[in-house]
Amino acid sequence: MSERISIPSRFNGPLESGNGGYCSGVAARYIEGPAEVMLRRPVPLDAPLEVARATNGSVHVFDGDALVLEASPAPAFAPAPAVAVNE
Repeated sequence: MSERISIPSRFNGPLESGNGGYCSGVAARYIEGPAEVMLRRPVPLDAPLEVARATNGSVHVFDGDALVLEASPAPAFAPAPAVAVNE
């Protein structure tokens, strides 16, 4: 079964394409845990986009044959401990 998403025009970044942060968040919800998202081209607005899941847990979003963005699992973020500064 294929899945589809559509980015409503109210979430535009540049006038004719989706806001990168919003589109990344939409794609990241298909990933369990932390995600890394790569935008490959401007995301069309109000258009049906095909979501394809890969066996490695990543997700690819297509506009026809064109790859629009891809999301993949990312390692958990662990900030480095703070270092004291002596003045």
